[in-house]
Amino acid sequence: NARRYTLRKLIDEYEKLELIKHRAGRHTASRLRRNFADFLDTPVRKITRVSVEEWKAAYVRKRESAAAGDRSIACLRAALYWGLEHGRLEANPLTDWHLEVVENFGKARILTPDEEKRLWAGVTEFESAIREAHERHNQELRERGEPELLPLNAALPHFMRVYLALLLHT
Repeated sequence: NARRYTLRKLIDEYEKLELIKHRAGRHTASRLRRNFADFLDTPVRKITRVSVEEWKAAYVRKRESAAAGDRSIACLRAALYWGLEHGRLEANPLTDWHLEVVENFGKARILTPDEEKRLWAGVTEFESAIREAHERHNQELRERGEPELLPLNAALPHFMRVYLALLLHT
């Protein structure tokens, strides 16, 4: 009876039948039982997007990991899709669920004029070291009578200066 078809029953069937195909079925089922324990005896038709969003908010407050919550919701979605495909469910409440993308860029920090001056001095020193190593290698090639490498500016322009300027001023 669809009215009494609980999440527990869905997980049991999903685990039993998916284990035949995939080794990960057991781990998915145990994650579902562990993380959605409050929903196990709930009829699947009563699980809504809102209830899952509330679950995730509580999960994040308790465990502080939105990514782990999203992985659990992905497992729930997979089980619900399986139930839909195998005629256990009439609809999947999480069909249009999209994982929340959280961008954490941290705090922006502006270099002081002195730090920026030291940064550019370090870049100049770095570029000089690359050019000196390139010239030493060309000298060794000349001594062995082998063709020299192309000049650095022609072969591979060093873009570090450009990248840093973009990073610092945009």
